[in-house]
Amino acid sequence: MIKTINSGKYIDIQQAYYWSPPNISPGSSGAGMIRWNPNTQCFEVNDGAVWQQYTMASPTIELNTEAQELLDYVKKLRDRQRLVEQNPSLEKALEAITRAEDNFNTLAKLVDTKPIDYHHV
Repeated sequence: MIKTINSGKYIDIQQAYYWSPPNISPGSSGAGMIRWNPNTQCFEVNDGAVWQQYTMASPTIELNTEAQELLDYVKKLRDRQRLVEQNPSLEKALEAITRAEDNFNTLAKLVDTKPIDYHHV
């Protein structure tokens, strides 16, 4: 059973996990008894007077937009490399892209911006 789910830099949780236990009076007759209700498809707990549903919600956990975009970008780089491997005639074009990225990084250093190493993404 998952008890805690934490959001992170790249994880979004759309609905937090929660449960709503019924209030139980331990001195009441039948209090604390549990049963499965096939009509509602959930457990019920007797509070000593009535049966109350034991409800839960399931979270929706997914990568956030930035993480999805990063993975898409890396996939694009991988696919480009595979394409060059399958079609060696594209190698010169990839070399031109690599030189342009290197030039970009050199200019970025001149303007005190941290360069982006596209070769090791």
